[in-house]
Amino acid sequence: MKENQIKLNKFIKNNKKKFIVLFFAILFLFGLFYIKDVGANFDEQTEKTILKMNIYEYVRHYSPDNDIAKYYQDYGLEPISINKERDHGIAPYYIFAPFLTLNKVSENVLSMAWHIYTYMLFFLGVIFLYLLVDLLFKNKKLALLMALFLFFSPRMFVDGMCNNKDCVIMSLSIVSMYFGVKFIKEKNIRNALLFGLT
Repeated sequence: MKENQIKLNKFIKNNKKKFIVLFFAILFLFGLFYIKDVGANFDEQTEKTILKMNIYEYVRHYSPDNDIAKYYQDYGLEPISINKERDHGIAPYYIFAPFLTLNKVSENVLSMAWHIYTYMLFFLGVIFLYLLVDLLFKNKKLALLMALFLFFSPRMFVDGMCNNKDCVIMSLSIVSMYFGVKFIKEKNIRNALLFGLT
């Protein structure tokens, strides 16, 4: 019996990284399963419009005769610089912008894609909280526990699927803190660039 316990402990120790990856994969899929139950946020449509206005601003500035600029102009949008929402940043969603020009996609599908993208950004924060705690305390159990606390906190769990403001900035702040601590511990160009980027 004792010999089996030793073998099991050795197996776990040798495959620790695989278990952690599996743990986060299961956690991610668990959250993904609940996205279908999350309704649209009251300001979701406004946020999408703000994203379109941001993109329109860039396109209009660099290439005013571009088809995309004409598309947004015909859509009835104004550039973000002259809109009352001009102080409202939405840069983490620039990658999502092409989805907003797909006219054949239903609003439900678009909303689901918006929630999945938001959830992915939130989950990035969960992963980097694990990495940050492990980096600071060299304790994988504590790091996993902190990641679980963040993920399963009821407010965070739901907001992590639909709140493109607070949860996203929290997640990106955690990523930034991780690379900041990493840069303090290991001062090199790679860590400086990643810290600056985040």
